[in-house]
Amino acid sequence: MIKEYFSIGELSDLFNINTQTLRYYDSIGLFSPTKRDDETGYRYYQFNQLYELASIRYLRKLDYSIHNIDAYMKSRKVDFVLDNFKDQSRMLHEKWDELIKIDSIIHRKISFIEDEVPKIKFDEYDIRFYEARRYSPIGSEEQLYRSEMFYFYPTIAFYEDTIKSFGALLVEEAEGALVNNKNLISIIPKGKFLCGYHKGNYSNITETMNKIYNDNKKLKLDKVTMNFNIIDQFVESDVENYVTCIQIKIIED
Repeated sequence: MIKEYFSIGELSDLFNINTQTLRYYDSIGLFSPTKRDDETGYRYYQFNQLYELASIRYLRKLDYSIHNIDAYMKSRKVDFVLDNFKDQSRMLHEKWDELIKIDSIIHRKISFIEDEVPKIKFDEYDIRFYEARRYSPIGSEEQLYRSEMFYFYPTIAFYEDTIKSFGALLVEEAEGALVNNKNLISIIPKGKFLCGYHKGNYSNITETMNKIYNDNKKLKLDKVTMNFNIIDQFVESDVENYVTCIQIKIIED
């Protein structure tokens, strides 16, 4: 014989839904028990409510919000449902595109760190050749934290005398993701660069920059210093473990 009523515990077991979730549904009027025991306060649901809860669980699987489920449950007609499903599908595609972008950000960070960490040599200098590199100018430090580029791409700090500005290093496959206006893209010309490393807080990085210039007076170096954050606040809690790659273009006759 089919049961006529189910306790909240029985319904929880049947649908594998937490009892707290069922109580929440009741509190917002989305799915409420047919009757309550006045003495114990126990909730009881009728058998025909199983279809309603199954619909709610189905919609949650389709990533519907509670608000949209409530509207859906009150307006279930074929035409409405079809239009609603189409809207939900479009929303999911937009969310999927956004998740793909986020995944590319994560992999970009992984690749950048894995490529750069093996090159780190403190108190030693390398001369490296780089092809032309693209970057997006950001501006001042105040503008840096407001810019999405700061969070999505490796940061470059440009120092020229007392002037400091920031940019975001772009990679070919991600160039169009956030920089749709090509006028916002600048170029670091190809060439040889003297490379050294600074470990620790950014507040004393100019001392390391000056040391690099003083230790390499035989080289004709550009007056612009480019600092690439390798280990930064996003991956290390202790500022003394931050690592910055300092690059200075070698001027060749």
